[in-house]
Amino acid sequence: MVPQKRFGMDLLLVSRPRNDPWCRRLELSSAKLTTPPTAYPFEPEDSFKMTNPHKVKDDAICLVTCARVPALTEDDQLVHHALADDGWDVDIARWDDGAVDWQRYRAVILRSTWDYHLRIAEFRSWLDRCEAAGVHLLNPPSLVRWNLHKAYLFDLQAAGITIVPTQMVRRGESCNLPSLLDAQDWDEVVIKPAISATAHRTFRASRATADEAAVQLLTYGAEADFLIQPFIPEIASQGEISFLFFAGDLNHTVLKQAQAGDYRVQNDFGGTATLFEPDSALCDQAMKIAEAIPAPWLYARIDAVDRGGELALMEAELIEPQLFFQQNETAAEAMVSALRRVLDVSLR
Repeated sequence: MVPQKRFGMDLLLVSRPRNDPWCRRLELSSAKLTTPPTAYPFEPEDSFKMTNPHKVKDDAICLVTCARVPALTEDDQLVHHALADDGWDVDIARWDDGAVDWQRYRAVILRSTWDYHLRIAEFRSWLDRCEAAGVHLLNPPSLVRWNLHKAYLFDLQAAGITIVPTQMVRRGESCNLPSLLDAQDWDEVVIKPAISATAHRTFRASRATADEAAVQLLTYGAEADFLIQPFIPEIASQGEISFLFFAGDLNHTVLKQAQAGDYRVQNDFGGTATLFEPDSALCDQAMKIAEAIPAPWLYARIDAVDRGGELALMEAELIEPQLFFQQNETAAEAMVSALRRVLDVSLR
């Protein structure tokens, strides 16, 4: 069971000290936050300063999606309803809709922007425009930019986080895959783009197929950076654990398992996700990972695998992760409560 004194829903309602970065009035704060012992390429709090507060409608929230799911996913519709029930005026808009006045919203919350990796230059430009206009984007543009490229894993590793062993192949570089497998003593690997979502262009290779996979990597790698990681057998035998955090607090956890014979845990490929209660030691490790992410942020999904009692980080999802509201009946309300803490507002 997750220790309720630390991770349970009750904690979401407990008053925090005024100097807590999750609770401060963000547009008035000038203090710098303490970041983990690594060189993050931004000052995380800068993106939370409201430069145009007179244009903001205090009770207006926008949930951001894409053309693929214009009315939000079924999962995100739950948080839409929870926001409306809490008194917010909630809109839904595509991130690429040029007619939207993003400045009018008290907060613009990224949700199912699931095509960003296919239009990365456009998405980066949109982030830049939002930031320049003082749009209160959650998560903030600086953090989103950092999280876009999976090189952030090396930053977290430098901060003391255990990650799945990872080799980077930069765009246009050649890679002798058979030699790499020999040097790392890996029998099988997963190869994925450094900017990607939903297992896009992700494939497996073994010593037997390394030459063929190297050709595929050379083709794909002409366009983008790629990561090479050892295949983790626990993914197939146990599954991947997703720890769902709202404003720094662990709210719920799900176990994602692949369809028999596959290794991809996403529901697009037949994977399943069920509510899961890890032991307190795993929760403590997940909390350490969350604390290594520059604060403040509204939501984070920590995807990790349990390797004999030690969590190995697969990904820290800070842009548009599925937050599994359907798996936990109070999760949507918990996110609304976290939003109030991040914004430090009360509508009632």
